[in-house]
Amino acid sequence: MSEEIERKFLLNELPADIATWPQPAAILQGYLQKDQHKDLRIRKKGNKYTLTAKHGTGLVREENEQEIDKTLFDILWPFTAEARIEKLRYTRVIDEGEMVIDKYLGDLSGLLLMEVEFNDEQLARTYSPPLNFAKEVTDDPRYRNAALAAHGTPAI
Repeated sequence: MSEEIERKFLLNELPADIATWPQPAAILQGYLQKDQHKDLRIRKKGNKYTLTAKHGTGLVREENEQEIDKTLFDILWPFTAEARIEKLRYTRVIDEGEMVIDKYLGDLSGLLLMEVEFNDEQLARTYSPPLNFAKEVTDDPRYRNAALAAHGTPAI
């Protein structure tokens, strides 16, 4: 079991320097279970397939990830038909941890979310995002990926 310490921000636009970031990874994600406190998802990121269980809400959540093979992914994928997302993920290492920006595609096209993962909860609590156009949505359950997959982009 591992702990995920993460803050999430809604963006109005991509950062001006996004062209200097590494190339984004294409991600397909589907949810086998989703409720307010537990998610079970499968993900395809490049040639890597994973099954992930997340428990909890807000800043600190429990996350357990297991690599799976393509065959198991293909067996499980049809069970996610009602709760899927597709996105491009830009990733950059920063002093505080790892910053990712997800540019959603398909039904969620136009949605931009930035997540910052931390190794330390205190650091997470004192972090100030470098982007002045970021609105924090860490504690807003409508912006959890499972909720986005099931219900679409929240009304603003």
